[in-house]
Amino acid sequence: MFRKLMFYGFSFFLFAGSCAGMIHQFMTIESKAPSASREPSSIQRVYDYSDLKGSALAMAAKDRLVNSINLKNTADDLTISMGNFVLLNDDKQKVFACGYFDKLSLTFEATGVIVGDEKPSLTIISDCEVSGNINEMAPISVSLAGLKSQRPSNTEYKSFDNGKAVTILVSHSPSSWPTEWILKSVKLTHSQISSRSIQIPTFEMGMGRRHQISMQW
Repeated sequence: MFRKLMFYGFSFFLFAGSCAGMIHQFMTIESKAPSASREPSSIQRVYDYSDLKGSALAMAAKDRLVNSINLKNTADDLTISMGNFVLLNDDKQKVFACGYFDKLSLTFEATGVIVGDEKPSLTIISDCEVSGNINEMAPISVSLAGLKSQRPSNTEYKSFDNGKAVTILVSHSPSSWPTEWILKSVKLTHSQISSRSIQIPTFEMGMGRRHQISMQW
């Protein structure tokens, strides 16, 4: 009887030790995986533009941005999401677009309203950051309810998303907020390096898309 107890006790000890080792190994793998998966080389190959230069890079980047833009808006909130990509930095190292650039701006133009021969425009500016899914940029969230609660004017507004400030610039402001806005341009820039800039103007916004990108209030 005593020998059986010793045997079972020893077997349980080995089993427990084996489980502990497996759990430790699993936790170690889990702790290493996220950092490895957030390397630029881990992005989907189709979005790796590190072998492109000049006009080829600009065209690929513009195509990626235009065809990945997704706007979701309700009466109170707007969320803008966009695809990420990889390119080479000045040291010939692979980097995410949000890293090479640090600012993302989208300019909208109101429909059905004219102020002094000009259409009202609204530009949303946010930090460019990588999302939890490295194939995407971190979405931009704007409180439309907060914006519409203020009187329209040619000024700068601030919207806050989890403590991150989103700047909203309005020009040619009407007496009341328009109800429909068409996306006219997207721009990636670097706040300290002026040469780092990609802009998709109005006439290129239709690349590969079947309809205009708009938001309605």
